[in-house]
Amino acid sequence: MRRTILAYTVALGLSLFVGYVSWTHEPERTHDDEIEVLHAKADTIREITFRSPHVDVAVTRRADAQGDYFWVELTKQASAPSKPEPEPEPEDADLHDHDHGAQGSAPEEARATNPDSSADDAGPSARAPTAAATEAPDASPSSARAPTAAATEAPDASSSARGSTVAASEAAATVPASRAGSDPGHAESASHASRDAKRDNEETTATALSFKGGEGVDDLLDALAPLKARRVLTSVPAERLDEFGFTADAARLTVTRDGHEPSHFDVGRTMFGGRTAYLRDTTDDRVFVVDAKIVRLLRDADARLVERRLFAAEPKQIVRVTVVVGDAEQSYMQHHADDPSAAYWSREGQQERDDAADTWIKKAIRLRASRSKPAGDDHAQARERFNLVIATRDGVTTRVHVLEAPAPNTDAPATWWARSDFTRATVPILEHLASDLAATATDVSATDGE
Repeated sequence: MRRTILAYTVALGLSLFVGYVSWTHEPERTHDDEIEVLHAKADTIREITFRSPHVDVAVTRRADAQGDYFWVELTKQASAPSKPEPEPEPEDADLHDHDHGAQGSAPEEARATNPDSSADDAGPSARAPTAAATEAPDASPSSARAPTAAATEAPDASSSARGSTVAASEAAATVPASRAGSDPGHAESASHASRDAKRDNEETTATALSFKGGEGVDDLLDALAPLKARRVLTSVPAERLDEFGFTADAARLTVTRDGHEPSHFDVGRTMFGGRTAYLRDTTDDRVFVVDAKIVRLLRDADARLVERRLFAAEPKQIVRVTVVVGDAEQSYMQHHADDPSAAYWSREGQQERDDAADTWIKKAIRLRASRSKPAGDDHAQARERFNLVIATRDGVTTRVHVLEAPAPNTDAPATWWARSDFTRATVPILEHLASDLAATATDVSATDGE
């Protein structure tokens, strides 16, 4: 009897313990509780634009005989001081504890900087929003409605300034230092005036770039199709929107889909840690917390969205490479392509490894477009040094032309470029690798007996 009672007691205790753990366990966050902000599929997105004081980006879907692709056009502003910068006004030590008069406080994670601002421009205004924003509890995809697209048309990407130099805006009035040092409010005004004066002493150079979009565009489409939010903030007073980064010069994200009017969103601050950012639907003023990857990809489009590949195939998919220099050409075959450690190249029709060609081809198929040098008119005087005809096991053939352009200054090194049907344009490539390949391309292109 005692054993039976003891057994039941132990079983009951274990059941209570398991039930307690199951009840109090914090479930892991899943994608099911995300809120759909914009319903879209990747193949329905026609254009994505990002307009800000520092960069204008347009990502547009195009099509040609090779298929669909995305073309990126951007204008990036770069500032340079045109005259000595004035001394900044003194900032009160208690400025960071100054109360803006708002009731309540924003979430701790909202302490952030504007995603399109530099550290120098952050200043006191980069403090956490103090708006009494109410977070919608238990938001679910079924309870959250997708925003209605705005009726205005997306800005035309072709209207971006190209290669122009413009002066900054006129100088703003400054606040006397004596007043700034005695009152935190005046100190903040002085700080803003100092930053305005700094901008007034700069000239802004607009650099225009255009290129085919690469894997970064695929990442952007994944983030936008559909666009989902982790949370939605409601009841954000209009007078507090600037504390979330929704200022007069906030960036504007526009997504254009087939069969819909363009959808417009204001881009706010990136939150502490840089993982999430605020996004505001311009049609109903809802504020969403979204993955900041969208902002990073567009803000740094010249580095993150560029297509660096010169052809689409992976090395293991290539079966034949023909090296062409002038009228001379030689084809090579790849063996054991599925095993990188055993793969090698031989002359077509032979089985023995050609050591010189093996080394050369493995370097050549690693050629990539350069992120650091914008494509422009520098290649107008370029001449072809060699080209590669790359054939895959799927029967796809791509010809890559490698070009050298003399530098305008004889003391400067030449620049190197490449073009193919895949790149859709002439693109800058890594110079040291291209020059090394060109130096020995003649030997590799020579046929037997030459």
